[in-house]
Amino acid sequence: MGALVSTDVSLSLSRERLGRLTRSYGTAVFGGAALTYPFGGVPLPAIGKFGFSKEIEDIKVLDDTSGFTWRYNKDDHTLKAFVSAPPIVFEEVIDCDADVAYTKYPAAYIMYVASANAAHKVVSGLLTPATGQVAVKLYASTPGQRAKLTFPSGEGAASTYVTYVTQAWKEVFDNLVEDETLAVANFTAGTPDKFNLANMACAIQNVTWNDAGTVKACTPLVAAADPATTEVAVDFVNTTYTTLGVREEDAWDVTIASGADTIYVTYIKKPTAGFLYSRFTDQEDLTPSTDVITLATNAVDNALIFGTMGGIAGGATTKGAQIVRSGATLGTTATILKLSAGMQLANTGVVVANTFTAGSDHSDSDHLYPTYIYGIPEEIFPLIPLEIPNGETILSNTLRFEAWGK
Repeated sequence: MGALVSTDVSLSLSRERLGRLTRSYGTAVFGGAALTYPFGGVPLPAIGKFGFSKEIEDIKVLDDTSGFTWRYNKDDHTLKAFVSAPPIVFEEVIDCDADVAYTKYPAAYIMYVASANAAHKVVSGLLTPATGQVAVKLYASTPGQRAKLTFPSGEGAASTYVTYVTQAWKEVFDNLVEDETLAVANFTAGTPDKFNLANMACAIQNVTWNDAGTVKACTPLVAAADPATTEVAVDFVNTTYTTLGVREEDAWDVTIASGADTIYVTYIKKPTAGFLYSRFTDQEDLTPSTDVITLATNAVDNALIFGTMGGIAGGATTKGAQIVRSGATLGTTATILKLSAGMQLANTGVVVANTFTAGSDHSDSDHLYPTYIYGIPEEIFPLIPLEIPNGETILSNTLRFEAWGK
């Protein structure tokens, strides 16, 4: 099955002159059971085929038989197709090609990445990932691009599971901060040392420590904890900033100032009003019962965004857990857990509280502290259309259009 190319598009035209511009109007026919959509847009025939010799200013699709919304991209002379898209994708299976994979939809926030029975710790997409990590690039400055996931050599599994928020959830993408670097100006010495982010956060995708060229993925602890190296005690609501507590012996203030180290943080800002603001739950204190924790604080105990740095914070060093796929076999490993009830992605009339199950060696005396946004997807507003995924079959279409150009 091949992707659509410009020679697959057949045009029928009429023309009229209006001042310095010429308007062509007619139909474009393309598609078929053996043709697929290429992400980035359907390449169009040369502008001469539209009756112009210099340029096309715009193409407006007036009517079509596809059910998509079509937009002309003047920069590369393509038609892009848009549809209503889900705000959240749960455990999408992606296939890596040479240790690189892309999400089906443009992503605004990655909750977790897993394969088989293991978690892949998310690090900055600006860096080369180390063993057990995945470098994620969200392209925050260029909306509409699919997230790029890069794995260490040989670690890109044929079936990798990604749970993420799509760019359809406008409020999340509007508040995305990608690869903010910690600054010495926002440092306070103490036990532990503390760095303020530039904003208050409601979700943190990753804290990545480039330790003189060694890439380290940090794991979360509750705000009051004393972190060990590569752990971060997250105080989401410290005055007007989110504060990260880090091991004082690591001397991030010194290594950042010297240029030896850089710490990258990708997160969602907490707005001062709206859905993210009103549905934010900060480090709910949950006591495991035979390795199971159940969300219990809110009227709707269904998490729409959960996880901090791909995990759930612990109350002390090494007591947190990384999230693996819901179908994983946990075994005895105390530092992993999976979603065992939920998450609810459609309104069924009855909301069942989300539960997580940890490995059997996790002590029930070690509390876990999830931070999350609660609700059901039907409450999310506004949602914006996204470009249809790469490789979707495009059946035969007839588009009635008008084109303006010279």
